[in-house]
Amino acid sequence: MEFDDNTPQETIARERLQQDFLSSITSEITRSKKLKKNKKGLESYLKDSSLDINFQIDGISPLAKATSQWRVLDKLLQHERIDVNFCTSDGRTSIFSAVQCPQTESLSLLINKGALLDQRDNEGRTPLSLAAELGRLDHVRILVEANADINSVDSKSWTPLFWALWRQHPETVKYLLSNQDVDSDYQDIKGRTPLGIAAETGNAESIRCLISAKAKGRRVTGGERDLLLWAIFQRDVAMVELLLKADESLANHRVKGRTPLSMATERGEIGITKLLIAAGADVHALDEVRWPTLNKWLFDTYLPPEEILLEIEHFSTSHHPTKRPPLSLAAEFGYVDILQVLLDANAKVNSVDAETRTALAWAVEKGHHEAVKILLGVPGISVDCRDATGRTPLIMAASLGELDIFKQLLSSNAAIDSEDEQKWTSLSWAVANGHEPIVKFLLKETGVSVNCQDRQGRTPFSLAAERGFIQIMHLLIQRRANRAKRADPHVPDNEGHTGFWWFLKARNDLSIKSSNPLVRPQLGGTMNPSDLPLLIKDLESPNKKDRSGRNWLSWAAEYGDDEVVRYFLDEDLVGKVDINIRDGSEDPISRTPLIWALEGEHKASVNLLKDGDTISLHLLVEGISSIDQEKTVDMVLDLLMTGYDPSQPDQKGRTPLHLACLGENEELVAALILSNADLRSRDHTGQTPLQYALRARRKHIVDLMLNAPLIELEPVASKEWFALGDKQHSWVQITRRGQSWGFELQLVDGRECNWLPRAKDTRLCICEQSSIWSDLPWKLGFREEIIKEGYYWNYAQKDFGYRSVTYISLNFPNKQGKCGDAWGIAWCSKTTAEGLAYGFISMLPRGGVPHEPSDFFRLFLETLHQEWKAKCSNANTRVELLRHDQVKKRGRSYGLVDELAQDALERAELRRCLRCHIEGLLEAVTTNVSLEIDGKLRLREVVNNIDQAVTAKLDHLEQAARDLLQIELAWVSTNEAASLKRLSWINFIFLPLMFVSSLFGMNVNLLQDNPDWRWVILFGFMSLVTTGILWLISKCIPVRASDRIILGYNTAEKLTSTL
Repeated sequence: MEFDDNTPQETIARERLQQDFLSSITSEITRSKKLKKNKKGLESYLKDSSLDINFQIDGISPLAKATSQWRVLDKLLQHERIDVNFCTSDGRTSIFSAVQCPQTESLSLLINKGALLDQRDNEGRTPLSLAAELGRLDHVRILVEANADINSVDSKSWTPLFWALWRQHPETVKYLLSNQDVDSDYQDIKGRTPLGIAAETGNAESIRCLISAKAKGRRVTGGERDLLLWAIFQRDVAMVELLLKADESLANHRVKGRTPLSMATERGEIGITKLLIAAGADVHALDEVRWPTLNKWLFDTYLPPEEILLEIEHFSTSHHPTKRPPLSLAAEFGYVDILQVLLDANAKVNSVDAETRTALAWAVEKGHHEAVKILLGVPGISVDCRDATGRTPLIMAASLGELDIFKQLLSSNAAIDSEDEQKWTSLSWAVANGHEPIVKFLLKETGVSVNCQDRQGRTPFSLAAERGFIQIMHLLIQRRANRAKRADPHVPDNEGHTGFWWFLKARNDLSIKSSNPLVRPQLGGTMNPSDLPLLIKDLESPNKKDRSGRNWLSWAAEYGDDEVVRYFLDEDLVGKVDINIRDGSEDPISRTPLIWALEGEHKASVNLLKDGDTISLHLLVEGISSIDQEKTVDMVLDLLMTGYDPSQPDQKGRTPLHLACLGENEELVAALILSNADLRSRDHTGQTPLQYALRARRKHIVDLMLNAPLIELEPVASKEWFALGDKQHSWVQITRRGQSWGFELQLVDGRECNWLPRAKDTRLCICEQSSIWSDLPWKLGFREEIIKEGYYWNYAQKDFGYRSVTYISLNFPNKQGKCGDAWGIAWCSKTTAEGLAYGFISMLPRGGVPHEPSDFFRLFLETLHQEWKAKCSNANTRVELLRHDQVKKRGRSYGLVDELAQDALERAELRRCLRCHIEGLLEAVTTNVSLEIDGKLRLREVVNNIDQAVTAKLDHLEQAARDLLQIELAWVSTNEAASLKRLSWINFIFLPLMFVSSLFGMNVNLLQDNPDWRWVILFGFMSLVTTGILWLISKCIPVRASDRIILGYNTAEKLTSTL
């Protein structure tokens, strides 16, 4: 109504009147007992001409309000001014309110009064749509019978059928579907059909009704085709059967890459599987994508929520497609009945999925024995089919430890030694996964390679070792009649590591990760304590080296595995394991097991190895200059503290002290000395550690050695002492301390030397220069006592109060027949209140501080004897050279006799020199007061021995010279006889020719050619032939060679006697 012309007061009055009228209707509806009275009040309002009854307050009109009580509604409808189709602000008329009322009288009154049946509200809804939503079946029936539009759509494109399905009113749905005009395939703005809405709500009864309506000949289309797969997911057999009856093409409809048969197989529904196959489902169809695990999904509707669909899409896009046939799924889940149904439907038994696995492979992988048995019974099945990694079903069975399945596959002629892409065999997998029964079974079978190597070069033994399967390791290396069935633990992999190395490394890695470093955890689980020692005892060639030149003991020592080290050192393996083995690394130092243990600070292993080791200390000392010196010294000290023997020789007889003396590390030498290393030990050349230090010219090391406790200085080559300095020195002075141990070494540059030390000390002064030695007698105080130059022996002894001096000098004749350079010894002794002091002066080639003059004199005699041996040896060499020349020239050496005569002169001079030396020595021994009586007897015996030995050698040389002379004369006589023979042959050849020429020369007339000259040639030729025949006859008569030269020997005897 319009009130524009009314005043505000009138408008207010009118609104108050309308409010009262609406209240009276409400009051009349709520207080039915006073209905008559209320009617009278309502009638009074209706008679009021100023009241417009077609109004709304808060979206409610009087007519809509009255629909809840049909009698009131009937009263209002009788008013002539009532508008039955009055719309409120939401676009609804009173018929919408009538639909909402449980009773149908109001709806019928409105329809009879002419209310619009298809009136639409602001959302496009009709009364029939609202009635269907509310499930008012009677109201729906009245509206439909009144020809309301049964397919009217609202703003969502939903028909009344949609609302009935959504609110799950099955009776209303049935009624609507019973109407032939209803459109059950209509799609809303999202493309959903009523069947899809029903699937979302999960109302099975409504779905069946909709499917029954489809049976009228219309195919299931659009998104509602997905319903079959989700019905299978919900295991609703009846629903599946209805869907397939409605549309058999659904049997092959995919939902996000999955087929209904695939879903039925995975859910294990044998009944649904049979229905799908009967409906024509493709038993060979492959899944296009991978789905998540189905068992984790729970939803009540027939279509999954949106989040599940999103999860499927996300999962499938992030994973490679499976391409699985239903047969593979049945085999994977072990559904034997479904498997048999699929096989009966001619499913391809050898079809593969994206991983190239067959149904047999999946059955083996999941350990389904019955499924494997069924599949192996199918003709034409491939028992050696390979998956994407190259594994066969037999390999899978071995890796899983399925012995029964393994035996079934072998009985079906599966290849026992087939390899996967990594070249792992069945044995490799069984070993790697610790399946001992499979390993035992394989080792009994033929055709199994126990030393097969994978792409990394790893053998089954290596794989078992890495995992600590000691029982399996023992099985592999046990002795068998067939050696090919025994694993070789020394086979290296591509990195050069053997199987037992992997065992030791794995044990070490496990020990590092252990929370308790004092307890070594067991690798590979619990085991019998006797397993490990038995394994090590049965290892073949435990001392064999790997590519790095190391044996297993070396690796065990490096990893500090004292348990393994102890077993390798067991008495059963004595002689089989080299405790001194050196590795072949490129490091500057070769390492033994003991060195590896020292570097790793494995004290237990060090204590086990130290008693049998003999070279580790040598290697540490020898390599100290090449590696970290501080670290090496620490290792040496640690080793010596364990009680290691520091005096053990190496293959050259050298002790660690020998090698230390070649270096510059004083700390190392001092440590060895403090460890009671043998200071007097000699190598195979007879050299002591001190001589090594002298040879290396390490004076600080020499001083350290000379000051060592209990050092005994033995004679050393004098030139080695002189080689210590950086320049030429005149004297080497070595003093033995009497008050304490050790020696003091000094290198003197001047021509004079302090020969006498302090009391109780003994000093040796070594001289190397002949000029200094020649001046020595005058410096010692000798003048007239020394014989003039040219004599082979000089000796003097003189007392100067408390000081006594002895001087001995000698020389030998040289090649020119003159005296050579003199050399000798001298000593001084001085008696003081503190004690006796000795000073020894020497030109001997070997120098050592003697304790008393007798020792010094004996050393002198030894040197003299050596000199005489050298002289005789040189003379003998000269004779041998003459003998060689004589044999080579066979008597044609014209100067041999002269050379023999010269040698005879030299030997005569040597005999004279020998007599001088022997007589002088005997005199010195007899007259010298510094020598004790017992010492003199021994020295005199040594002198006599020298005399006899040298004289015998000279006599031998004389005899050799005589033999040479006799042989030379024999050669000369033989050569002369050969010359006479050649001369006789010349005469013998030419005499026949001369005879013929003289014979014909008397009778030849050259002018008449009488006789003919050809006769001369004929007779000459015959004479030569006759001569040749006589010569051949003479060669057949044997003649002894001794007879030819008997004359020469006789002549030689006469000449020798004359000489």
